[in-house]
Amino acid sequence: MPPKKRTRVDASKIEEAVNEVLQKGISVRSAARIVNEPNIGNKKVFTVEQECSLADYLKTSAKMCHGLTTKQVRELAYQYAVRLNLTVPSSWNENNTASLDWLKGFLKISSLARTTSFNVHNFFDNLEKCYLKHNFSPNMIWNLDETACTTVTNAPKIVAQAGVKRVGQISSTERGSLVTMLGFANAAGGSIPPAFIFPRVHFKEHMLENGPTGALGLVNVSGWITEDCFLKALKHFVYFVKPSAESPALIVLDNHKTHITINVVLYARANNIIILTFPPPCSHRLQPLDVTVFGPFKARYRASMNDWMTSNPGKTVTIYNVAQFAKDAFYAAFNMNNVTSGFKNTGIWPINKNIFSDEDFLPAFVTDRPQPLKDSTGSAENSDEYSSNEEDVSHRSPNLINP
Repeated sequence: MPPKKRTRVDASKIEEAVNEVLQKGISVRSAARIVNEPNIGNKKVFTVEQECSLADYLKTSAKMCHGLTTKQVRELAYQYAVRLNLTVPSSWNENNTASLDWLKGFLKISSLARTTSFNVHNFFDNLEKCYLKHNFSPNMIWNLDETACTTVTNAPKIVAQAGVKRVGQISSTERGSLVTMLGFANAAGGSIPPAFIFPRVHFKEHMLENGPTGALGLVNVSGWITEDCFLKALKHFVYFVKPSAESPALIVLDNHKTHITINVVLYARANNIIILTFPPPCSHRLQPLDVTVFGPFKARYRASMNDWMTSNPGKTVTIYNVAQFAKDAFYAAFNMNNVTSGFKNTGIWPINKNIFSDEDFLPAFVTDRPQPLKDSTGSAENSDEYSSNEEDVSHRSPNLINP
């Protein structure tokens, strides 16, 4: 059911009400009654104390690694209101859930949405300091990110007889193997050859056969990136980019544990590389490669695999074909337009500190890490991680609102 539109209030009535308050000193509510506009704002479902209890419950759940999704929060709010016998909008009863508008308003007035926004603002503040200190040119501002290349992908859409409910498409195998590709791109739209991590113990040159020119081949039993693999990829980066004391390189990337080990930090420092990591819950919105490059890359990768399977009936796709499929996809997706759009849409270059609003990170709020509070005594035991009012917290418990 669409929300009701607010009726417009005559400007002359507003002026009359303002004059009543300023000249006669009456209350705002009394002035509203005089001009026949008694409704001031929307009626709230929960009191401030009830909203605080709900917010504390959500924070505690997230802290215990059982954070609720936005849908679950809306359902919980409705059940909470029913238990307290509160009057709720008719749409809540029809859908057995609170509205999305209520959720957005609740997150704005509580600290749940703000933790992510604070983290994002801190990231952009640090990014701005790096720009001012080192005066980077766009070709020295880099993003490194991983993506998965598997031997089994979703089948593309095909043309078939109209009205047929099920249309089959040949798949290589039921379950595929994973090869991780690490991409490198800069704010000027340039890139260097990618690195591939194969699920093997020993690397063989034929794993990169027909792959992107200059690509780096690495191995790990699982196919996932490790500290050793990332360090070798960083050396690959230095070989092509050649950062120097006069022209250092800035790398922005997520703060996965393999990216920020002591060996990585020491190597980066010794080779004139500045590493800046994204806040944990929102790197999906800040990664230029994630935003505009890896989508087209995956689409082209799937198309290349499907073309190969059509031309080679009966053959199975293996990890030794991945570099071949990734070659066309890499050259098509890592173009100047896609890459520069990624840096622009994330606000990294040109820097735009206000490109995101709190609503952009609503899906990430259940995994937010609360901002630590400074303790004047220097003891962590005397600080409260969730609220600055310890007495208020002691009177609220998740059990009180758990429906």
